[in-house]
Amino acid sequence: MAEVPWDTLREISLEGAKPIGKGRNGQVYDIGLGKIVKLCPLEAYTAACREQQNARAASELGVPTPAVYELVRCGGGLGLVFDKAVGRSLRDVIAGESEQIEVLVPQAARLLKELHSREAAPGDFPSMAEVYHERAEGLGEYLTGEEISLLHRMIDAIPLRHAFLHGDFHRGNLLVEKGKLCLIDMADCAWGHPFYDVLGVYTLGVGLVRVMPPQAVKAVIGWEPAVVQRVWQVFSESYFVGCSPQQMDELASLMEAYAPLRQLTFLNIVTGIPEEERRRLVASAREGFFPRAEEAMQKYAPFLERM
Repeated sequence: MAEVPWDTLREISLEGAKPIGKGRNGQVYDIGLGKIVKLCPLEAYTAACREQQNARAASELGVPTPAVYELVRCGGGLGLVFDKAVGRSLRDVIAGESEQIEVLVPQAARLLKELHSREAAPGDFPSMAEVYHERAEGLGEYLTGEEISLLHRMIDAIPLRHAFLHGDFHRGNLLVEKGKLCLIDMADCAWGHPFYDVLGVYTLGVGLVRVMPPQAVKAVIGWEPAVVQRVWQVFSESYFVGCSPQQMDELASLMEAYAPLRQLTFLNIVTGIPEEERRRLVASAREGFFPRAEEAMQKYAPFLERM
């Protein structure tokens, strides 16, 4: 863990501050005057610095995201200060107004595609391929060396691009205010192939529906399974506008084939997953994913190259 320059950080009190959300590493508080603080543990100092740099670089690229300010001390922890984003999450809007799928989901797809048209400088953001490689390398508790090597080869099979990637583009990180979208949580921003972001949209929606009991889908995702399926259909048709029905079928097969790559590389990243669920995911990958991985790399290489 990098040494925290504790004495150089301004101290702020969270007494009376209103908790308004929860991030991957900690609670988010409204500290007034249009600002929020996102808490993180001391051991996440390096990650907090990276998120601060990512958010600043993303803003400079024109990404619609709240401005980030300083890293501060909050009692015994660390916090990142941001402008307070105004609006409701896309998850909550669609949960209450499903007709908004046809309005807001195409807008989200166009936003993501427009962001992917921007070139991200390697000096400003990490490489998403390298992030995936690091995550794969840390799976020794769950996978064999041969299986980890196969994950590395699948990552290497994704063509090199220098597109800006949000890294965690999903319904909870999109805020809606007066019909416009704002992106939050720049912690996973990177450069790389747009496929990583699109795969994330699929995996955190339809991919979860495919591996979860139906009764658990709404509790985890916030939507009924039919809504999740409809959102993906509208998103994919809006992002891949002009593709033929045959190409859309190929896209669906590609996403299903590669979804376990993201699921496995996030095993040690996402907290709160029961150990039996982690083991079940690994067992499922050994049954259907790993035996077909080499075939998938060859079969979908042309699609990825065109994307």
